[in-house]
Amino acid sequence: MMRRRALLLAAAVAASACAVPAPCTRALCPTRVEGAYRLHGWKGDAVVTPLTPPLPITSDVEVRVLSGDLEFVNNDALVRAVAGADFHIEVSTAPMPIPELYVSSGSVIVAQRPGQPFVIIPPGTRWLLPRSPKAVLHLY
Repeated sequence: MMRRRALLLAAAVAASACAVPAPCTRALCPTRVEGAYRLHGWKGDAVVTPLTPPLPITSDVEVRVLSGDLEFVNNDALVRAVAGADFHIEVSTAPMPIPELYVSSGSVIVAQRPGQPFVIIPPGTRWLLPRSPKAVLHLY
């Protein structure tokens, strides 16, 4: 019971990383969840399905897409992943963070800006996402 409460609290704090009106700069914020994904972080694991509230992917959290397909946003970038994909995002703590996507396996595609074509990110690749347009201070 305590573990579940801790995960729910962590989810609420992480969800604040995707709060509007500030852009999502230090996390991948879910925009479409048509499947399930598992998050593995240093504080534990969580599984998100279409029936549960979507959780953002914060820095250093490992993601495995269990089924279906998912879509996330970071700044202007749109990230899509399908079942079998494993990836994580790393974000520096610098005032102007540069998010970096690392794909371990599976199919992940990225459009750097709205309207731009999607690029396939091969497994084993690190991909720089667009830099935050301005310094945004998040208190976690």
